[in-house]
Order: sequence, then C-alpha cells, then structure tokens
Amino acid sequence: RPGRRRRLGVYERLQARQEQEQAPPAPAPAPPPPPYPLQDDAVDAAEAPPPATPAELAERRAVRAVWHALRAADLPREHYALAVRLLHGSLYVGGFLCHIRVLPPSAACCPHPPCAALGAAPLDSLSHAFLLCPAVAPAVEWVCRVFAAVSGGAPPPSCPRVMLAGEASVWAPPAGLGHLWLHLRLAFLHAVWQLRGRRSLTGQAFDAAAVCGATVAAVRAAMRRDWTRATHDVRRLHGTYAEHFRGRHTSLQVGDFVRRWARGGVLCAVAGGAMTIRFSLGVPVAAPAVGQAHAAGGGAGADTPSAGGARTV
Repeated sequence: RPGRRRRLGVYERLQARQEQEQAPPAPAPAPPPPPYPLQDDAVDAAEAPPPATPAELAERRAVRAVWHALRAADLPREHYALAVRLLHGSLYVGGFLCHIRVLPPSAACCPHPPCAALGAAPLDSLSHAFLLCPAVAPAVEWVCRVFAAVSGGAPPPSCPRVMLAGEASVWAPPAGLGHLWLHLRLAFLHAVWQLRGRRSLTGQAFDAAAVCGATVAAVRAAMRRDWTRATHDVRRLHGTYAEHFRGRHTSLQVGDFVRRWARGGVLCAVAGGAMTIRFSLGVPVAAPAVGQAHAAGGGAGADTPSAGGARTV
C-alpha cells in the first residue's frame, strides 16, 4: 500500500545488522573549546608549595591557639557553638543573610531604632551587631571594665579581633586569667545573640542593661556549676546517671576553681568550704542604666527594656 514500509524478513534484518556492525564508526564530533585554560592537577599537586612567610606562620599559630583555647576551656555547649560560628563568619546577621540571598538588600541594615533613624543606616555586620550598635556598645565597655577590675590592669581593647575572634596576637589576658576572659567574653556575646533572636521573633527591643543582666546570669550560673563539680560527685547526684558523663571530666579541684573564678575575691570568694558570689550588676563595676544608649545612638531613641527581665541575676 502507498505510504506503508515494506516488511523485512529475518535474513534481511540479520544481513542489515551485520553490515551496520562492520561499517567503520562515524567520526566523533570535536569537543567545544573549554571556557578557561586547562591545568594539569597532577603536576600542580606534585610541586612543593612555596615556603610560608613569617607573617603567615604567625597568623597560622594564632588561629591554632584560638581553636585550642576553645576546646580546652570547658565551655557550655551554646557558648562553644556560638564561638565556632563566629570564627567561621556564619552567623545570620542581616548583612550575611542578604549576601546569601535569603533576605532582600533592604534588610541588610541594622533594625535597631536609633540606627534605622539615621539617614544612612549602618550595615548589620558582625562588628556592628556585637560591638558598635547603640544597644550593645555600653555593655561592651562594661565587660572590659569588669575584666580590668579583676586583673588590676588596663581594660582590654574592644576591637573585633579581640572581642569576636579572641586573637592573642592583638591582645592577650594576663597569665592565669585566660579562662575567665574567655567565659566572660562568650557569655556577653551569647547574651547579645539571644536578645537579637528574641527581637527578630517577637519584636521586643533590648538595651545594654538587658545584655549586662543576661551576661551576669550566665557567669553566675557557670560559677555555681563549677563549684558543684568541685564539692560533689555530679555522677551521683539525684536524677543523674554516670553514663551521661562518659568520656568527660566531671570533677574539679577547689584550687582550680579558685584560680578560675576567685582571683582577688572580685567575682566570688571561697572561705570555710563555702563559695560566695559577688558578681552582680553593681559589683565590681556598675552596669549601664536601663535605657542608657551609646553616644553615637543618642539617649532619646534607646530601646524599651523588657519588663523585669533586664536585671534578673
């Protein structure tokens, strides 16, 4: 019939297949040129890397020292997680969320009212969120003055490389006070991060007094935990099991506790087998008052503090 293909027999199909298999293969099309020049990875890997400069070696040693101090500091889990994310630059501040295209560019600036009221609102970066924002800056100065009261020296610099990264090459605490400075610094940073998270979820603003109150509460809780470890076997306390502490150091000597927290009796004192906590919003340094703003932000536009929660110790 017209338009209908003729049906081949079995022998005809076998013969057509043999001819197709015996025919020389068609030449493959030439691949398109690569958009970038190719490099021999094997040759690059075999070559010895150039020697590091003294500045690069010092920077690597400083980074290793920071990580070693974090692992050896016996920090609370939430403080350690915050420090790791800070060192990796992966905290979800406004600038970073806009960088990874989670938020629009209009959300990259600080949402604090005094900052938003400026003509050009500052970028919500790590440095601004934890150090420069008017809701936080008085608390930064307070933390530095608290440590100066314990050490008896000058306050540490409030720069990002010290307060956020903890670089010992820029500034290092006196001998024997590294543990206290690390706990105090991370307690402050975690308080700021918690209050920022509450503000983003509920819209409840905060100020430096709330940051100082949360910092004091965290440090006092750490003192109580370490004192319990120094005076009791936590594996045998009511409601605990030894399996919970497998592979972890549960005991702490009283002398180690004194070296950690009771330097000069400023934050706490140990006498007669009892521990007295002195650290508060007024000791050793008075915390910023409720509603107090940094000079750059103006005192009139400070955030409204939470009802009763700012000074809970």
